[in-house]
Amino acid sequence: MRIEFPDLKNQEKRTLYIIGNGFDLFHGIDSKYEDFYYWLNANRHKDFVRDFQNIFPKLNTNPDFLWSNFEEAMGDYDLDELYQKYYVEPKDELDHIWAPDEWKKTSERINSTCKHLRPLMKEWAKHIKIEDALPELELSKESWYLTFNYTTVLEDVYNIPSNHICHIHGHVNSNEDIIVGHDKNVYVDNIYADNFEDEQSKREIAKVMNEFVKHKDKQVKNNNLFFESIKDISHVVVLGHSLSKIDLLYFFRVLDHIQPKSNWHISKHYSNEENQLDILLNYEKENNNRIANYWIFNF
Repeated sequence: MRIEFPDLKNQEKRTLYIIGNGFDLFHGIDSKYEDFYYWLNANRHKDFVRDFQNIFPKLNTNPDFLWSNFEEAMGDYDLDELYQKYYVEPKDELDHIWAPDEWKKTSERINSTCKHLRPLMKEWAKHIKIEDALPELELSKESWYLTFNYTTVLEDVYNIPSNHICHIHGHVNSNEDIIVGHDKNVYVDNIYADNFEDEQSKREIAKVMNEFVKHKDKQVKNNNLFFESIKDISHVVVLGHSLSKIDLLYFFRVLDHIQPKSNWHISKHYSNEENQLDILLNYEKENNNRIANYWIFNF
């Protein structure tokens, strides 16, 4: 499949590619979240799968489907249900006075599973095979690339220089944790319960769940050098990104940094992706109107 953008000719230095997982899938790479699910089960991590699905029961309905959307499933938890399911009885039942370490017992049961998510996902990402992938597209080394993928297809298959690439959620060769999570940020101080002990325990659970919130502005700030480098961009190509609600803020931040009235080529694979695209376009139309023209194509 060859995709051409005639209007991008001689615009390589002013073009930004936003890369999602569909880009890797297009190259025949098994990088779906459900592939992570199968990898876990095939590599002696069935206990983690069981415990993780107990914490996030939305994943239990249909793993083949929901594990492909499990970041959304992670954000769709119920604090009260988690508290009831993992509640740890206090040692002192006579006067119900708990020390702070007692309040954390329930949340520690949850965290004992959740803390393994990022290391396991990074280990899986390291085992994703990209050796057989071929450069199917014409991608310029002079263009810029914002990728949400953990793999190094851009570097290893297309030989794009690393200083033109931003792995906004980390990558397999980094010494740091990869970014994975949801956008349900719970304000701990706003959590109340009928008694002090329940309240403190629920707040501790919320702190654990908040550890998996994607702090998108923080990630942009951490990659400030890249975002400052794209100030002359006037053409954007979105390849294989679903424009999911969780990641839309990154697109707004791109628009904050690039040239106004930019031209966008946006790929879609599933029909529901157009709904997310409408959110982006309608927001821009009503607020800043920084997208001059856009084209939608199948990818």
